[in-house]
Amino acid sequence: SFPRQVSISSQPAILGPIPFWSDPFGLAELRTFGKQSRSLLVALLVMLSGMYFNCVLQAYVQQVAANFYEQEYGKPVVLKDMLFDLFPYINNTAFADTYVYTIVASW
Repeated sequence: SFPRQVSISSQPAILGPIPFWSDPFGLAELRTFGKQSRSLLVALLVMLSGMYFNCVLQAYVQQVAANFYEQEYGKPVVLKDMLFDLFPYINNTAFADTYVYTIVASW
């Protein structure tokens, strides 16, 4: 005998796409924010702590590498970074910070 078909939910399945104009701003999704807030906060915390530790460790590695090459060769060595070749030079630091935040936010 064949296995019995079991209904997963008591709600009927929605066939086809939901029309855009029924909820153009996604307000129905915003009503579920209370249920999703913990997951969103955990994801945000993981992302921000990862960014912080990445910056701290990058500064540490650059300092250690700079000291190593200075001791090895007797003069300071500029380490090549590929992103400096890819992105244009930006003189204004406020604009550079906005540039980086925009790139990070677009991921």
